[in-house]
Formats: sequence, C-alpha cells, structure tokens
Amino acid sequence: MKANSDKSKQSNKATRRVLAGVLCGASVLSLVLSLVMPPISQAIANDAEAGAAEETVAAADSSTESTDVENTNNGDAENRNSDDAEGGEGEDAAAADLPADDTGAESAAQPADDGQSVYKAVTVANEGEARKLEIDSEGYALLKSDEDLSTYLDLPAAEKPAKLRLTADISSSNPILINHDTTIDLANHKLYYSNGNPKQETKEPVCAFITISKGYTLTVKGEANDSKTEATSGEPGQPAEMQFIDESVPQSLTYYVTESTPNGFGTRETTYQHTVANFGAIVACKKGYVNQVISVEDGGTLNLQGGMITTPRPLGNDGHVIFSQGIVNISGGYVTNGSGGGWGGGLCVTGANASLEMTDGVIAGNKAASGGGIYADKGAALNLLGGVISGNATYANVINHGENTYDGGYELHPKTWTA
Repeated sequence: MKANSDKSKQSNKATRRVLAGVLCGASVLSLVLSLVMPPISQAIANDAEAGAAEETVAAADSSTESTDVENTNNGDAENRNSDDAEGGEGEDAAAADLPADDTGAESAAQPADDGQSVYKAVTVANEGEARKLEIDSEGYALLKSDEDLSTYLDLPAAEKPAKLRLTADISSSNPILINHDTTIDLANHKLYYSNGNPKQETKEPVCAFITISKGYTLTVKGEANDSKTEATSGEPGQPAEMQFIDESVPQSLTYYVTESTPNGFGTRETTYQHTVANFGAIVACKKGYVNQVISVEDGGTLNLQGGMITTPRPLGNDGHVIFSQGIVNISGGYVTNGSGGGWGGGLCVTGANASLEMTDGVIAGNKAASGGGIYADKGAALNLLGGVISGNATYANVINHGENTYDGGYELHPKTWTA
C-alpha cells in the first residue's frame, strides 16, 4: 500500500508538472493576445475574474490529497483552474499596465470629436484666421478677387497696405473710404462699384464710390494704349465718345485733338483721332446711380497718374465723375463719360481750399448744364499746364432757374470757370 501510495504521489507530481507547463504556455499566449487584441483580452480577463471567485471556494474544500485516480483528476482540475485564475489575474495586471501606452497610440489614430482627424481639425481651426493678402516683389498687396478687396476693406486703417495692385477685374458692393495714404495700380483691370442709388433724382445722402478723407492722398496708376490717326473729316470740335459692353464694361474711348504745325508764315491744323483701349479703370456703377465716382474732401488729395475714372450710366442728381473740395493733380489718365448730373460732368472743383493742377492726361466725353468737362467756383484755383480737354459738351437747353431736369437747368453762379 505504501508503495502504491508513493507511486500515486509521483504520478500526481508528474501530471502537475505537465499541466503546469501547459498552463504556463497558455498564460503566455493569453498575454500575447492581450497585447494584440485588447478587447478579446479584456473579455478573457473578466471571465477569469469570475472563475477565480468560484475556484477560491473550491480550493478551500480541497484541503487533502486523494490517493485514487478520481481525486487526482479533481485535484488536477482544481490546480488548473487555480492556475487559470492566476493567469487571469496576470492578464488583468498586464491590462492595467496597457492603457497608458494604448491610450496614446489609440488617440493618435482615433477621430476627433467632430469626426475629423486631428490634423484636419487643426486645419479647420486655422481657416478661422483672417485672410492675408499676397505681397509682390514691389511691395504691392495683390487684389485677385472680390474677397481680397473685402479683406482689405475690413482691415483697420493702421493695418491696411499702402499699395494695392489689381490682378483681375473686381467689384465692391460697398463704398471705399481712403483713410490712409494709398496707391492703386489698376494694371489694366477694372475696379467696379456694383450698386448705386436706385433712383437718379436721389441727392441725399450722397452716393460716392471712393471718398478721400481729409489729410490723406489717393494715387491712381495704370497703363493704356492711346493710338492716333489723322481724322478723315479733319473738322475740329468733334465730340468724344465712350464705348461700353453690356452697358457696364468700358471698352474704348474715342476723342479728337487738333494740332498746329508751322507752315511757312502760318500754321497747318491737323485733327487726329485718338482711340484708347486696353486700360484699367475705376467704374461706378454697374446698376443704379452715383452722385460721385470719386469724392475729395477738403484737405484730401487725388493724384491721377494713369488709368481711367468713368461711369457707364447717367450720374445722379448734382453728380460728377470727380467732385473735389481738396486738391486734384492730373498728370496722366482719363476722366470720361460724366453726364446727367450737376455742373461739371467731368470735374467739379469748389471751395477756397480746392485746386486742380493738370500737366497731362485727358478729360473727354463729359456733358453738363455748365462746364461739361470742368466746373470750378467759390474760389477754387486752376492751373492748366498741359493735357487735353476735348469733346465735352453742354446741353442744348438754356440754363434757367429751375430744378435739374437732366437736360439743362441751373442758375449760373458768379466767379466760375468752365471748360
């Protein structure tokens, strides 16, 4: 009996060693699975915890070692379950150690709260930043679209760039206030004001596309192709004419200049037709009526060096292409097509602090009750040193004392100069 008991014990020990090896391998496999497949590992760990609670009770009842095969098998099963429970606890411990690393790894791959990746979320946040204008090599801020112009207009005066250059035709539905020194290079493009007053007779409030504030200067630059040929008729005094596409897009200007050349003891007069094309322009407006395309306040300054200032539509009540109580210097460019408004279809220069100096450029194709091209009064100073004033006109109706009938009809003020 003792020998059999010893053999049984040895057999039991051998069996336990085999099962221990198997269970150890299973524990290693379980640990690997817990690293590779955390959700499955978590489920196994939960089952192991439930099994561990049951096996603790069973282990308490199994305090003696049985000598028969059945007791041996029961003991082996209990030991196996106990080892499984320990393996489960090991898995729990490993799982407890994982979140710190897995959380970081998973968060990098997990979508943000709004369903976007982290990178995309940062990009979306950056989209809320203010648009920035591109600056070219000459220091000009480039206006490539209506949105770029809106961005410029929304900037505080201290942050607005001093030089603007158009790279496309753009429009604004809002008037532009020049409240810091500004240069606009039209660069053969058009700057449009899209909407004016719905009624032509509206006088107040004044509708002006660009207003130059006191103490500030606007300089307008631009190129144009101005070609001339000898006029077929040769008659001086022919009217100038603007051509528009779709009643809003300026296409060309035709005007005439009579030149004198020495001819023996006298002169020979030759009339040339000038055709202007491929130009940049400030245009107001596509719809409705403006009283002034550009308004210069007392103390403000307009330097017209190139490009064209024009309107495709009749001006509003008491309207002018340029109205100035400040300083206007014209050394290039064109002022055209002002009609249907007040005195001075092209320019009205008024007030003791107002002045116009013209050294080059063209004022053509304007019409008014008085001073089709230029009207000046109330002490305004004119210094006409060069340039061309051609093809402007007054209405056929006589000047009277009535209201504006848009075909003549204003009282003539004293001390005026018109052209």
